[in-house]
Amino acid sequence: MTEDLRSLLTANYGFAEGDGKKVSHILKTYPPEEIYSGLKELLRSIYPAKYEGALNFIRYLYWSCDFIPGSKDEVLLQKIKDGNLIQDALSFYEEKKAYAQLDFLFAAMRNLPFELSKEKIEQYIQRYEKENPVLLAQLLNVLIDSDNSEALKARYEKLSFEAEDVEFAVRYFILETVFIDNFDKDECFKKLRNICPDKFKNTLENKIAENQKLLSLDCAYDDEVETENDEILFLIAGYFEDAEKAYQKGKNLTFQEFIKGGC
Repeated sequence: MTEDLRSLLTANYGFAEGDGKKVSHILKTYPPEEIYSGLKELLRSIYPAKYEGALNFIRYLYWSCDFIPGSKDEVLLQKIKDGNLIQDALSFYEEKKAYAQLDFLFAAMRNLPFELSKEKIEQYIQRYEKENPVLLAQLLNVLIDSDNSEALKARYEKLSFEAEDVEFAVRYFILETVFIDNFDKDECFKKLRNICPDKFKNTLENKIAENQKLLSLDCAYDDEVETENDEILFLIAGYFEDAEKAYQKGKNLTFQEFIKGGC
């Protein structure tokens, strides 16, 4: 893959006017086989800018077919499907225990030309409950439609964890990630008081108060209330940063190991 093509495929499409024309230019300039090969290489990269860029390109291509001039986007999409490119990346990340990549891929899954069966998602949930439960947040979003808060809450409550310190942080992260309505969130956040470590009690109480304000305002978006710096979300972000660094050194890091390290 040329450096020019690598740069074009990782340009973070979908956020600027004229992206459709830029993608159309790529499709006219490079044959589908070369673009496909470039995407496969980028998806296996150890660097976030490369694998995230490749997934964003595929996501944009998938959702913007009607807005990209010409028909070569459809040809490339079909090649991506026929070549099982997303499945190949998923299997690669599983094998390598590339947890940051897995989380990003699960987060993008609903917007990619690939679909996991509910049975397969349940297998992943059962696996990562034990292996690395921080991945459960995005998996629940893939499993259950965003308009089914009751089903999300029920599946969330069935999750099991081996350690309370891990359980608290992961359950909190799930509630901040999945599309559970604020009434169900209020109940779930309050239940977390039973397992909340002392150092996070203020953060949890602030979150409960924030959510109750949302309920009193009858609003649905966090930007309608003031939010405090969230120590738990910073903790999760810190984990994924460290997991990426570990992977770049040929190692892997679970959330349990991260917590035991004194974080």
